Amino acid sequence: MNEQFLPLIQSVQDAIESKSFRPVAFVDITRADDNVWSAGLLLKLRDFGFPLTLIRWIKGLLHDREYRVRLGSWLSRTYCPQEGLPTGDTLSCDLFSLFYSDVALLPRTAVTLLNADDTLLVPLSMGTDGIADLQITLDVYRKYCKRWRLQPSPAKSAVVVFRPKRLPAPDVVVKMDGSNLPVMASQKYLGVILDEHLTFQEQANSVGQRVMIESARLRNFLSYDLLGDSPPVALVLALVRSRIYNTAFYGCEFWMWGKPGVMRKIERAAAEAVNLVLRLPKASLPISGVLVEAGLPSACQELAGRTLSLGLRIY
Repeated sequence: MNEQFLPLIQSVQDAIESKSFRPVAFVDITRADDNVWSAGLLLKLRDFGFPLTLIRWIKGLLHDREYRVRLGSWLSRTYCPQEGLPTGDTLSCDLFSLFYSDVALLPRTAVTLLNADDTLLVPLSMGTDGIADLQITLDVYRKYCKRWRLQPSPAKSAVVVFRPKRLPAPDVVVKMDGSNLPVMASQKYLGVILDEHLTFQEQANSVGQRVMIESARLRNFLSYDLLGDSPPVALVLALVRSRIYNTAFYGCEFWMWGKPGVMRKIERAAAEAVNLVLRLPKASLPISGVLVEAGLPSACQELAGRTLSLGLRIY
């Protein structure tokens, strides 16, 4: 996820600092796995240099499948699909990534960012030149999809025009398949809400709500006296990390800086859950003291550690 966001946020920030705008297309593919062209996939695997025996094995996996549906005592006829990837199969994600990976080789009027079927088209130019570059890339992208029998969905795709707050919203019209892509003020990508001014305020509000919900669920679970004793502290800390910290700090390196409000919510949510086991008087220690007593890092420490880790990976 970090590798996807770094070039995106850098491109957007460059436009904002230049007091210009950059339109970015978020493209959706209709039923991505179901529309994979089997013969085209096998052709690409051959071009990638896969062994012939492995290609034959994958061909057998794709073509020699049979499905039947049972409803009570009723059993449907046998269905043998000849196209698409098996839903839920562990190989389907890898096979789709191989089939779709060469879309990143589209003409370089835009940078193409891929994560499975999530596709971002970021024009290299800013302003009105960026609109023209994005339209050229969308036209080439549509031809690519037609050639490889994929179905992009203009209705589920969108364009976000990233710009400074003081810059009036430009009139951006780009088409795909003859339909205008809707221009949105924000869009969720890989679990992070990106708004047109790159303030991440919607993301912070969303995370604050989810953290309080997770804390309430966790406290409700821990309140059950199943064994007549409090659950082990180690178990509670593991639950807090997995249910609260992992929810709160997903992608935090990019959006949490300068958001003290959501950081206080995270710390309060974690402290309330941990204090059910520590049983500290609420007035005896501040929230930061409860976290120290439990051996949990504060929100600022967790954010700094994850950001430093990202910086070291970049370096």
